[in-house]
Amino acid sequence: MSDLLQRITVNPRQCGGRPCIRSMRIRVSDVLDLLAVGLSAEEILAEMPDLEMDDLKAVLTYAACKLNHLILPASLLFCIFLRLYFKVLSRIFILFNKTKFQVTQHPLNEAFFLVNAYV
Repeated sequence: MSDLLQRITVNPRQCGGRPCIRSMRIRVSDVLDLLAVGLSAEEILAEMPDLEMDDLKAVLTYAACKLNHLILPASLLFCIFLRLYFKVLSRIFILFNKTKFQVTQHPLNEAFFLVNAYV
């Protein structure tokens, strides 16, 4: 599997830094698009004679690896940080001021939290 993944290269000066096959200007996404519209492996190889069957296997392996990795968007990480921050802040206020805070998430916007203070 690692031998196949070595066929996928990323060069910031080539194709906008998108993953390509063996430093050629054939992007992984181009081959995936061809597979998605229903072309067979043989048809793709006939269309792009520079490619080999192992290149197609490498494309599918690369795509599978990318899909298996959990990537959290920055907005979600920021929301998690805010929620934890307000929970800690509310506990500090409870300890020192005897004021209770309730932190709720706005139903329409995940990045907006409501802080309600009550005694």
